[in-house]
Amino acid sequence: MGSEVESIIQAMGSEVESIQVRLVEVPLAQQYRLAYAVLERKTFVVVKLIARDGTIGWGEAAPLPPLTDESVQTVLDVIRVYLSPVILGQSALDVNRLNSDMDKAIPGHLMAKGALDMALWDLVGHSLNQPIHRLLGGALHHRFPLLWPIGSVSVQETVQTMVEKSKLGFKTFMIKVAPDPLANQVDLKMQIQRIHAIRRQFQFPEFRLNVDANQCLNLGQALRLAEELSKLDVDFLEQPLPRAQDSWALPRLKAACPGLALSADESLRSLDDVAALASAHAYDVFSIKVSKNGGISRARDMMAVAKAHGVAVLANSMVELGLSQAAGLQLAATCPNLVPGGQCFMSTLRMACDITNFSDYIKNGEVEVPGKPGLGVDVLEDRLDELTIHVEQFSC
Repeated sequence: MGSEVESIIQAMGSEVESIQVRLVEVPLAQQYRLAYAVLERKTFVVVKLIARDGTIGWGEAAPLPPLTDESVQTVLDVIRVYLSPVILGQSALDVNRLNSDMDKAIPGHLMAKGALDMALWDLVGHSLNQPIHRLLGGALHHRFPLLWPIGSVSVQETVQTMVEKSKLGFKTFMIKVAPDPLANQVDLKMQIQRIHAIRRQFQFPEFRLNVDANQCLNLGQALRLAEELSKLDVDFLEQPLPRAQDSWALPRLKAACPGLALSADESLRSLDDVAALASAHAYDVFSIKVSKNGGISRARDMMAVAKAHGVAVLANSMVELGLSQAAGLQLAATCPNLVPGGQCFMSTLRMACDITNFSDYIKNGEVEVPGKPGLGVDVLEDRLDELTIHVEQFSC
């Protein structure tokens, strides 16, 4: 009883007194080619909430246009102008109300709101001395196998990467399909040969495979690729078509290849998207990302809708630092309807360095869910200072 009273007393000082926002630029360990970008370095928005009693909460936004509507600059502007006045002076314990107030202040801008939502949950966790997964009702999972994504590279490079990562314990791989940078179109024949070559060497069920096209295919290409994937023990095909074609092209694809599961990523932005696609039985898997989808609170609601409609969830991520990875991991620990195989908590391994110790929880192709308060990770503030290219602070 004494410890509970002490936690309540500590939480009484949880009013947010100051908000610090940083732009942080981090190089990738190696180039990563996607359908919409070739990444060598990335800029993140890192948020630090400081409560009246000195308790700190951290959050992160990882915008990546055109995958996301928001950019680093819009996230910074929206927090400065619209969202910081909503949060300052308010108790972090009122996470639900503060999310509602942010929505009233400005519609959309889920990544900006998500960074603050993460930081609020982290602050609450530290105030109550509990990990976020316990505040959400408790963990169903304490360890996850990891998925390793492979950019759109040659057959030889793909196989070489899979050999290297399998030695580190990775057993689930996401193969990215993207346009050839010279021809500016997808070499579908090469992509199909690539996946066949993978399956000859890395067989199911020991190795799981899924394919992500990031909206880069037309309907004809998607039909051809789906037909081949149906023969190859692939868990799912993610976002083969542009989100604008969900209503008319997606039913044709599903009808032509009923044995292949389809996953939505770019089609899922808001809770309204989840509700509409779940009701239409448009996809079999929802790829939910805490940063892209508006933070822990909104991603939790999306997972609940997916569960209610019998849709599986991939705990996915973008190119992220350890704060977003930790937030997604805390939430995924509570999710009962995750897809079999690896989840996407490998992002810090793709960076040349990180501002947290998240990678300490990764070993042998698995990640352990931290049991420490809040997000469960430590921020390496000296490294954060080194990587910071801009900083702003707002106070009561």
